[in-house]
Amino acid sequence: MSLNGRKVARARGFRHAEELMEPLVPLFALLTAEEAQTFAEACAANGQVWSALLCRTKYLPEFLRLQQSNIRAETLQKLHYQITNDRWFESESAKK
Repeated sequence: MSLNGRKVARARGFRHAEELMEPLVPLFALLTAEEAQTFAEACAANGQVWSALLCRTKYLPEFLRLQQSNIRAETLQKLHYQITNDRWFESESAKK
């Protein structure tokens, strides 16, 4: 099963995001670098994912622990910020 993030990107609510993410957890360690980056981008783009309690406290930290080296720095920074602060990431250039 390829984990490209399309389903997660379409999560319609917090519970839906958790339901989509839970069966994917065992696959996190099997992702290629490209799949990990795509998945991270999908998670960062959908507030339903990074705001969902189980995703924020359990599933995404596990994903990041396993795949951190395969995720671009800017995506990693955004996702860490959103998980930690439970709010959208605003880059320094966007704040000006």
